[in-house]
Amino acid sequence: MISGNTRITGTSVLWGEVYATDNVWIDNSEISQGAYISDSVTIHDSLVYGQCRIFGHALIDQHSMIVAAQGLTPDHQLLLQIYDRARVSASRIVHQAQIYGDAVVRYAFIEHRAEVFDFASVEGNEENNIWLCDCAKVYGHAQVKAGIEEDAIPTIHYSSQVAEYAIVEGNCVLKHHVLIGGNAVVRGEPILLDEHVVIQGESRISGAVIIENHVELTDHAVVEAFDGDTVHVRGPKVINGEERITRTPLAGLL
Repeated sequence: MISGNTRITGTSVLWGEVYATDNVWIDNSEISQGAYISDSVTIHDSLVYGQCRIFGHALIDQHSMIVAAQGLTPDHQLLLQIYDRARVSASRIVHQAQIYGDAVVRYAFIEHRAEVFDFASVEGNEENNIWLCDCAKVYGHAQVKAGIEEDAIPTIHYSSQVAEYAIVEGNCVLKHHVLIGGNAVVRGEPILLDEHVVIQGESRISGAVIIENHVELTDHAVVEAFDGDTVHVRGPKVINGEERITRTPLAGLL
């Protein structure tokens, strides 16, 4: 059903119980199978498929693919939603993902129940698409960025979160129960964070680093690897103050 001041331009196709109403603009796009689009949404050169809600002033463009699917997570009722002033460009948003607020998503693959919201940005590039899955969240003013080198792809799994003013860039994998917040900066080549890791304050991680099992970095702490070495920090451990780690600690010291 098409109603209100909806504009359909270019080579657009709408089919399969689609609702487009209010001031929606659909241009050179395909919308199908139960999508509900309202308010002042703009969709250019993209595909929207399945039961989802897109509303507010959301913008979807640059050959994005929005493919909604329920039943693949424990929450069978949740619909994929993109709303408020969120912008999605050159990305794939699938299953029951949620993009809202003033979030910006470019060159990313976001699936399951992952969320990007507030003023967060998830920005990959033509070479490297960022991957968010499971119940991962990026919010606040956080930035997740891909690099241009091979495999310089941030991957955020499970219930991991990037928040506040944190920056995650390059080949970084966040697995179980990872929280990066404050003004922390994590730049990988590669970095693996797993099992209850908290990075906050003004702390910084760079180089080839593995941190796992109940480790907290805060204040101005630094973990940094050089010259092809890998630094492995295993907890439980709190690293704080001006502490700086540049090599794997001897067994028993951490």
